[in-house]
Amino acid sequence: MSETQLFGGNLLAALGEQPENLPGLGVAWIDDRRRRALAAFRDRGLPHPREEAWRYTNVTPLTRTAFVPTTSALSAEQQELVASRAEAACAGLEEVETHIFVNGCHTGGPKLPAGAAVSIRATLAESPGLLEPYLGHSVNESLNGFSALNTAFFDDGAFIHVAPAQPAHTVHLVHVTAGDEAGLSFARNVIVLEPQAHATVIETYVSTGNAAHLCTAGTEIILGEGALLEHYRMQSMSAEASHVGAVEASIGTAATYRAHHVSIGGKLSRVDANVALDAERAACELNGLYVVTGRQHSDIHTRIQHRYPDGRSDELFKGILDDYGRGVFNGLVEVCPDAQRTDSTQANHNLLLSENAEIDTKPELQIFADDVKCAHGATVGQLDDDMVFYLRSRGLDESQARATLTYAFAEEVVHRMSMPAVRHQVIESLNRALPQAAELVPSEILFEQ
Repeated sequence: MSETQLFGGNLLAALGEQPENLPGLGVAWIDDRRRRALAAFRDRGLPHPREEAWRYTNVTPLTRTAFVPTTSALSAEQQELVASRAEAACAGLEEVETHIFVNGCHTGGPKLPAGAAVSIRATLAESPGLLEPYLGHSVNESLNGFSALNTAFFDDGAFIHVAPAQPAHTVHLVHVTAGDEAGLSFARNVIVLEPQAHATVIETYVSTGNAAHLCTAGTEIILGEGALLEHYRMQSMSAEASHVGAVEASIGTAATYRAHHVSIGGKLSRVDANVALDAERAACELNGLYVVTGRQHSDIHTRIQHRYPDGRSDELFKGILDDYGRGVFNGLVEVCPDAQRTDSTQANHNLLLSENAEIDTKPELQIFADDVKCAHGATVGQLDDDMVFYLRSRGLDESQARATLTYAFAEEVVHRMSMPAVRHQVIESLNRALPQAAELVPSEILFEQ
């Protein structure tokens, strides 16, 4: 039995060795990319703990799960659950152009598809050449086995293509994994902003029920000269579900990419977020908040590559860990030889609320240029007993005092999010994840702008 059969072969067994009824079949370039991705997975299987990038995240339990392919054809009960989860994900965002994807398939949403967003399936059927320069070039089989599976078997996703100098556009992509059994779903998104275009894209990943679903997701981003993208990526899967995602972004001349990653849910969550500053004066801001409780596991790997002069990057990730939760953060900033006058900061701060919680953090700098300004660091700590005492002296009980300090720890990341509705959703997710703070001072006061 081959290594792949031992480590990940059950996923292929669930899907079938040959993709069928997938979009783009018969289109030479998409057939080739799917074929290469499938061959890569057969060769390598899922990432193994012996790999350095996965040494703290063991996906072996996924190889023991009897997955089944998901479908958008659901029972009436499941359809009600999907509608409920989608409605909750859209709270406060009802006026935003919204697209709902159920088990990877576009099913519409509160508003009909319009403006800049169309489905990948529809684009491959009508004008496949539009996607050829973008789809499968960065999120491909070379990243890991999950990305290879995603490229080989994705069914649909969003293609957001904003023309030059268009007014600011906001799109919400809600990906729901549903079903009564442990299902495999694949989400794929391509976001292209032409020169001087501005857009806000919100990706939300949720699941229904208590099945051990696995959702893999890939998002490819290309920003033209002077473009501006604000990108929210919210993962709030069910307690037994797993989510593995990849984001690959290429930033053009004087373009700006602002990303906000939120992970508050799921039994296992992993995101690889890679940003290439591919031209002069390109800039990015990466923010993130992860909360792990119970026996949840959250892993975030980031890489920012400064390839040209005068680039700027600012990275801040914070983690809150309780019970037996475990977090992993690995952030790499690479400054290439030609990237003179780079200005980069990176920080990862973690708050442990339990003596059993764990965090493995590794911020890294690799600098190959001599005219740069770079800083990085990480902290791991617990709540300050003196601050708890002070708040108790002001009338809060111990539970309220500890909850107030916990929320204050997250505040810096939350306030970097420019959309009030998204901030409110994050706060509500914190309330659910940390129920001991449910009766705290109203969150709109605590997080007032």
